[in-house]
Amino acid sequence: MLLFERMLRQEVEAMSKAGVRISFIGNLVSLPAVLQAEISRAIAMTKNNEGLDLIVALNYGGGMRLSKYVRS
Repeated sequence: MLLFERMLRQEVEAMSKAGVRISFIGNLVSLPAVLQAEISRAIAMTKNNEGLDLIVALNYGGGMRLSKYVRS
């Protein structure tokens, strides 16, 4: 996860300037706090962009989606 955290920190500004909106799916709560902070920063920094949508799946599984649907 450290590599992903570093790349996100380094590239989010360039992606924002390019009009990319970044969003994440998956169980983000179980990720390290530092990575959660970088994810929040990336989302906030790119939330108003209207170019490409980049959706990143972290700690995600199809079973998780199904069980969430069944519970609701």
